[in-house]
Amino acid sequence: MPWLQPSSTAFVEMNHVVFAPLARRWFGRHAGVALFALSGLLHEAAISLPVMAGFGGPTTYFLLHAAAVRAEARLGVARWPRPLARLWTWGWVLVPLPLLFHTPFRDGLVVPLFTHWSAS
Repeated sequence: MPWLQPSSTAFVEMNHVVFAPLARRWFGRHAGVALFALSGLLHEAAISLPVMAGFGGPTTYFLLHAAAVRAEARLGVARWPRPLARLWTWGWVLVPLPLLFHTPFRDGLVVPLFTHWSAS
């Protein structure tokens, strides 16, 4: 998705330059899990903190992704037929999505924002 690329590329670059070296030094082979946890905490600050509710959901979402990445390697998902591997990936992205964009966030920020935009 080209419209996602600039911000996602910037985050990946920031991860590689700033956080990954520190995570490797402090957490060794668990650096990937630490980076997923950090991402969860950053999303908590952006999603849960503004509505002062739903804490834990975004971090759980990203920790589930850390577990999925580890399971993916053990299950050999890279060798699966492509449609099945894509289903695996999209399942892990979409099924737990309500943990990331929890009800307090949707009700406290998203719905009012769209209501305001539609009224304008």
